[in-house]
Amino acid sequence: MNRSIGHLTQASMLAGTMICCMQTSALAQSVPTVQLGSVATLDARAFITVPVTYVCSEGSTLGGIDVEVTQASGNKVAQGRGSAEVQSLVCDGTPHVADVSVTLFQSDAPFHGGRAVFWARLSTCDPSFNCQDAFDGPEVIPIRG
Repeated sequence: MNRSIGHLTQASMLAGTMICCMQTSALAQSVPTVQLGSVATLDARAFITVPVTYVCSEGSTLGGIDVEVTQASGNKVAQGRGSAEVQSLVCDGTPHVADVSVTLFQSDAPFHGGRAVFWARLSTCDPSFNCQDAFDGPEVIPIRG
């Protein structure tokens, strides 16, 4: 009888270890996320800085964070695009904030204070080159400055 209890205990411990490791593995391969900040800042009417919160799994390679902005400016439209520097971004499974500068495309219309439409994309790949993108937007965000 003691022998069967010992086997049951060992089997229970093994099952618990397997569940623990499966959960850890699932967390390590979580889906990347990206979220635009609630306010952007205007500088020289030529570029906008917006905080972007992102999460990517530890061991992932970050392709980057891209942000696009469209804003009505009188009877014209101002548009821009920017990216965060990949070298400064960290993938460790916890939230981080990157300030992304969006530069005005060659345009007759400058950016200005007020509301604009923002889109963000986060691109990551795991060590096996399984790549995933995360998106946020369109989001209407106020621009101050």
